[in-house]
Amino acid sequence: MLMVLTITMISSCKKDEAEPTAEPLVTKTNEVTSKSGILIFNDRNALNNKISEFNNLSVDERKAWGQSLNFISQQCIYDDINIAEIELEEELYTGYDENLSIEELEALGVTNPHTDMYNNYLTKGLIKENVYNDGSESFDLSVANSPMAYVINEDGFVIVNDTIYQYTASSAKVMAGNDISKTNVLIAANESQLDKGIRVFDVNSTLKSSLGTTWNSKRKWRYDGSRKRYTVYVVGNSTYSGRYLYSTFYVEAKGQQKSWGSWKYKSYSPIDYISGDWSYRFEYSNGGPFIRGSYLPGSDYRSPFYKKLGGSNHCKYPLEPNGTWRIGSPYFFTDAVRMSINNFKGSFFKGCCGDAINLYQ
Repeated sequence: MLMVLTITMISSCKKDEAEPTAEPLVTKTNEVTSKSGILIFNDRNALNNKISEFNNLSVDERKAWGQSLNFISQQCIYDDINIAEIELEEELYTGYDENLSIEELEALGVTNPHTDMYNNYLTKGLIKENVYNDGSESFDLSVANSPMAYVINEDGFVIVNDTIYQYTASSAKVMAGNDISKTNVLIAANESQLDKGIRVFDVNSTLKSSLGTTWNSKRKWRYDGSRKRYTVYVVGNSTYSGRYLYSTFYVEAKGQQKSWGSWKYKSYSPIDYISGDWSYRFEYSNGGPFIRGSYLPGSDYRSPFYKKLGGSNHCKYPLEPNGTWRIGSPYFFTDAVRMSINNFKGSFFKGCCGDAINLYQ
């Protein structure tokens, strides 16, 4: 999220390095409130802590929390669609072999419709369909920064401190101030409009490794029999413009079951734990030699990372650096974040001995 950075030299013997520190823009007594269906967080750490907390709550608990603040997250919308789709397929297909594919069901004269809720949000672009080589299918939220789905509303908005953010399938938009009446201006913005305090960051830019190559991990499913699957992957991207630096970095794990050709989140909960170890750097300058930094303020979710789930079907954690930063004058950023991954691992319950997926190896 948006942080103001000042530059402080850390010691006389390291004059080529400096560490940014955060200056709070606004102080609020509550870590999270809401207004007009949009969550307002005191700071980015409060936001990340809430996302982490949601990973340990049930669907009903997340929904009840949102209702207490008159808020409906994109994740809750997805959960409602998932439940409605399961209920519909059980209504239509109970009595048929669950191993039958969609094509085989259609050959038997059984249609494969979706709920009105599914079709509505597919048309709006809030969800997207996935079709696999064997003809099976699934659906996901479209938003590019997946963990944000816990805290953004249907239109993709969340407020952190005194800044409005909108997350979409292809961009992260930032607008200075917290005037909710101006959200339509942000919706209409497809590119940065500096005169209006709007920055638009392309989430398709790729966060670079120390060697300058892309480092997003592969999203490869592993299978526990023919109707259960699990995966873990890391997503990262970064870009910069003048005094602004944007970075997405998160890890996500999933466990799904297939019935009648469709993969969904059900009772199968194979995720045991996730761990990771990494480092990153960025560069900035005031017109002289480049200064290299290795710390961006605002979150506790730093390397090394470890989360014990003990049995879950879906989790997603924002990691550092994940957010947007503004550096104080006269400095400006001269490079995007560059990442060096030591390891990431997901451990899953499977059979008698379990299974581990080691990314980047």
